[in-house]
Amino acid sequence: MTERAASAPPLQLPVIDLAKCLGCGTCVRECPENGVLGLVHGQAAVVNAAACVGHARCVSECPVGAVTLSRGDLAARRDVPVLDEAFQSQQHEKETEVRIKRRGAISKVTYPYNPLDAIGWHGDNLPVKLNWRDIRPLMSHRYHLPPSAHTTFLASRFVVCTFVPRPAEMDPDALKLPFYHSNNDYDEIIFYHKGQFFSRDNIHPGMVTLHPCGFSHGPHPKAFKLVKEADKTRKMDDPPKILDEVAVMIDTRDAVDIAPAATKVEWEGYVDSWKEKK
Repeated sequence: MTERAASAPPLQLPVIDLAKCLGCGTCVRECPENGVLGLVHGQAAVVNAAACVGHARCVSECPVGAVTLSRGDLAARRDVPVLDEAFQSQQHEKETEVRIKRRGAISKVTYPYNPLDAIGWHGDNLPVKLNWRDIRPLMSHRYHLPPSAHTTFLASRFVVCTFVPRPAEMDPDALKLPFYHSNNDYDEIIFYHKGQFFSRDNIHPGMVTLHPCGFSHGPHPKAFKLVKEADKTRKMDDPPKILDEVAVMIDTRDAVDIAPAATKVEWEGYVDSWKEKK
């Protein structure tokens, strides 16, 4: 235990709660060890954790309590970059060419310096695991909410919406089905996870649909009949019908390319699935 403690001592490292951080810079100014913290994109960030010796002035002086200290091995902190000698040795002011591959094409960008000279990492690209069972859906008894009301994640070029079990609209005059529409700005991808998908026919769990931009679509004719029949027999004191469906939708502003593997399992009759069987 003594040998291990000597070779890898536990460290006290600042942890910034970005939900609380105001970006006032108090923690940066109050830290006796210059360079541990910095302001990145308007909020505090750890830019050189190896220099922290645990004074904890950043914790005591933060006006909103956004800074805490975490004990642990620096190498185990994946959110904190280690600016070691190997990293710093690559920094130079020589012309550097960066090749960027996108959609099968390679572009070249030339910098007058080595762009791998970051003082730290700060951003929102991170893995997220969200269980659909933990999502409480937005609901309305009088109005059928558009898909955007079920947005889970919002990015600059796409949105992710999650449809989970929820009560159907109860008002007699409410529209109880998705309205027909054309996605004039987005390609629409839906993955059907489980349940009964009330607005579509012949759709089963595990399927994926793609509605390209401008392609008119909406509920299946069979769904209209089911809703009308339910309205005729429903009583005022009856509990609302539960829409038992789980699906994830991705709407993208950029056109979606269909991979060869997907075309091999495509159901070509899907385009005719809106037609009512005679």
